[in-house]
Amino acid sequence: MVKVIFLGVGGWISEPSLGYTSILIENCEGEKMLLDAGEGVYRMLKCCGYDVDDLNYVVITHSHGDHVLGLPTLVQMRIHKGLKRLQIITSPETSDAIRNLLNITCNFIPENFVEIIELNYFVEHKVGGFKLKFIKAPHTVPAVSVKVEADEKTIVYSGDTVYNPNLIEFAKGCNLLIHEAANYSNDAYKYGHSSYDEAIRIALEAEAETLALIHFYQTPLPVKIEDFSGRLPRIFIPYPCTFLEI
Repeated sequence: MVKVIFLGVGGWISEPSLGYTSILIENCEGEKMLLDAGEGVYRMLKCCGYDVDDLNYVVITHSHGDHVLGLPTLVQMRIHKGLKRLQIITSPETSDAIRNLLNITCNFIPENFVEIIELNYFVEHKVGGFKLKFIKAPHTVPAVSVKVEADEKTIVYSGDTVYNPNLIEFAKGCNLLIHEAANYSNDAYKYGHSSYDEAIRIALEAEAETLALIHFYQTPLPVKIEDFSGRLPRIFIPYPCTFLEI
C-alpha cells in the first residue's frame, strides 16, 4: 500500500488555506518522498504529523516559488537536527536554480548539505523503494511531469503544465493521476496551466483509476460533470493534510 498525503494543494495566488503545492508519498517500507516543496512546507509537514526527519527524498518539478521556496527551511532544519544530506532530485534545467536559491537564502555551498541529483528524461531512476521517470512539461519555465512507482502502484504528477497529450501515454493505466487544475476556463494555457476539464480529459484518456485535482485557486471547484456525459474517473479533491491510500 502507498499513502499519498497532500500537504499543500494551491498555487502562488490561491486562497491561503490551501497552502502551496507539496505532496508526500510514503511506501510500505516507510520511506517518504516529497513532490515539490512549496512555501511553508515545513509548517505543513508538522501540521500533518510529519517532520524533516521523515524525508528521504525531495523531487522538484520546476523553479517557481510556489514549488521550491520551502526548500531552504527544510534544509536548515535538517542541519539543525544533525541529519544527513537531503537528496533533491530534479531536471538538469532546474538544478542550478536550486543551487542558487540555497546559496542566496542559506549562505552555504549546497553540496555540503544536500545532494542534487539530475534525472535524465525517460530514464528510469531508482531511489530506495521508489522508481522515477520524468517527461518534459510545457510551462512558462522548464518543467517536468513525474511518474513514481512504489509497491506495484503507479502515481503520476503533472507538475505545472498546459494541456499535454504526451502525458496521456506517460500516465496510462496509473493508479493515481495528480493533475494541476489552475483555472476555471480554457484561458489557463496563457499562464502555462491547465483547466479543470483538460485535467479530467487527460485522466479519462489515460484510464487513470483516480484523479486528484491540485494547484487550484479558489473553492469550491466549478467542475461541470454534465460536460463529460457520464464518463468520469474517480475524482478526489484534496485539502491540506488529506490523504489517499492506494
